[in-house]
Amino acid sequence: MPIGRNAHAGTLIIRAFFDQFGKTISEATICCLLVHKVEQDYQDVIDSIVYPASEKLEIIQLVEESHLSARLTLAKLGIPWTTFYRWYDRYLQRGEAGLQDQSPKSKHVWNRVPDEVKRRVVDFALRETELSPRELA
Repeated sequence: MPIGRNAHAGTLIIRAFFDQFGKTISEATICCLLVHKVEQDYQDVIDSIVYPASEKLEIIQLVEESHLSARLTLAKLGIPWTTFYRWYDRYLQRGEAGLQDQSPKSKHVWNRVPDEVKRRVVDFALRETELSPRELA
């Protein structure tokens, strides 16, 4: 769908919203609201990007070498500063290896009943059919 048609639909939605309250809205304000919505959608996409280690290193080097402040440089790159400093701390602690994507934590659950115990409980329950679930517990 062309951008113009999307913008037109957005304009109609915004006008309808304000009309229900008996208010009017200028074209400039509508444009600002639409731009803000596009910026929010863009930031959602930026936040979900997974950067490979080589790009993280390049971003770190750009920030270190920039004549601008780190926050301003990151803002221009569209990188949240909290994300950058998490990368930077790992980089300082473990070097380039710290920038590799980390696998999720162990899937071991601390209170999982071991398979052997489950099997014994089921066997017991099958032998003692006259017991209620509460009595089996």
